[in-house]
Amino acid sequence: MSNPRGVLEWLYDRLSGALVTIDYAHHEVHAGDAYHAETSVLSGMADAATRIMAFKTRPDCDCVHVVVDFITLTGGRVEMIEDPTWDAESGSLINIQNRRRGSSNVSELLENKTLPAFGANGKIMIDPTSFANGEVIRTWEAYGDKGKFSGASRSRSEMLLKADATYGFKFTSTAAANAMLMTLDWYEHTPGV
Repeated sequence: MSNPRGVLEWLYDRLSGALVTIDYAHHEVHAGDAYHAETSVLSGMADAATRIMAFKTRPDCDCVHVVVDFITLTGGRVEMIEDPTWDAESGSLINIQNRRRGSSNVSELLENKTLPAFGANGKIMIDPTSFANGEVIRTWEAYGDKGKFSGASRSRSEMLLKADATYGFKFTSTAAANAMLMTLDWYEHTPGV
């Protein structure tokens, strides 16, 4: 932080004397480069039913740092799948929210629901048809009867996505009469900044 004379000063906590800092992911929220999207099924999800969030990263930057969280009523798992395929112009879209609500920045994740070619439209695809293939690179599981959830600290669960790749986050119900909520939180780091 600079003082009125333009001299850099460190901020210290008054009680402990500790240096005051924020982590890089929090900085990206303030910079307007952090985003959020979520999808849910509120009731009646059958055993083995799925919900998929799908997108493509831009070709010029491996700059997307993502964390997934989910909650399920009766049990389920989320698989992070790299390089899956799906039918263009299928499924539905949900809006991506900028976590800095006053920012006009728009996520550069790509979707191909609107047109056959991928484009950055501030949306993520939900349940595209013929979703298949790819490599499962991470799995999160919630076992048990009621109200289970999965989540971890950013440093333990954050994944840095590769450039020019498709990704799917696939929730699979492991019990009948289920409900679920899956969220993605990410920031898009600008190289050199």
